[in-house]
Amino acid sequence: MAKIDVETLNLKDWPAPEAYLVEVGRIALVWRRLETFVCNSVANLAGLENLEDPKMYSVFADRNFQENLALLERLCQQQLPQMPNLSSYQSVLEKLSRAELDKNYYMNGSMRSDQIEGGVEMTVWADELTGKTTSVPVRLSELKKVVLSLDDAQHELYKLVCALDRPGRRV
Repeated sequence: MAKIDVETLNLKDWPAPEAYLVEVGRIALVWRRLETFVCNSVANLAGLENLEDPKMYSVFADRNFQENLALLERLCQQQLPQMPNLSSYQSVLEKLSRAELDKNYYMNGSMRSDQIEGGVEMTVWADELTGKTTSVPVRLSELKKVVLSLDDAQHELYKLVCALDRPGRRV
């Protein structure tokens, strides 16, 4: 490969139109923020007061999102009798799971410019058992809905975990 001057390289609309790349980047950033907040929420419900404590990262940060959701569910179940504010935890977990599915659909698809129709398309599994794939159109509005889904899930988790009335504890 020839030496390329990356300072002057024009990547406009490659590998997809700029507007799509912006929304995919937004999904990635908002997802990471949500993932971190789930991890912090688990640590907080487990009793770690200082989320900068290195023990928090040793115990909770290496788990994947589904493992952290399972921990969150168990902690909510255990603490529900003392904290009735946690009563909506199932609906929050459902929103978090849905947000992950939405994110995965677009982040795991193979997005590219559709040279024929002029938009963007993505390859997704039509049937995972047979390995068949299909191409589907991607609209900017769909990507924006995913961003809103992620943000909404994070807000619901915030209301559940951080906005609780906890006796003797500043939130």
